[in-house]
Amino acid sequence: MAVEIRSLLTQALEHAVAYREDVATNSAPPSVSYASLRDRLVGPAPEHGTDAGAVIEELAGIAEGGLMPIVGPRFFGW
Repeated sequence: MAVEIRSLLTQALEHAVAYREDVATNSAPPSVSYASLRDRLVGPAPEHGTDAGAVIEELAGIAEGGLMPIVGPRFFGW
């Protein structure tokens, strides 16, 4: 179990680091509207569980292009 959690957290960390590195060189505003991003997240809950790693990848893909490039140390989210 601990190995799986470490792997999942590493997977999420890699997405976070890639985002931070991208913001450092590309601080353009989101290319996807709030409504579009919200629509990507809306949908029925799955009938059965999904692999945690696949969920991380799906969420990272959904967020692509829809995040405001704010990564300052005192920014804690909306």
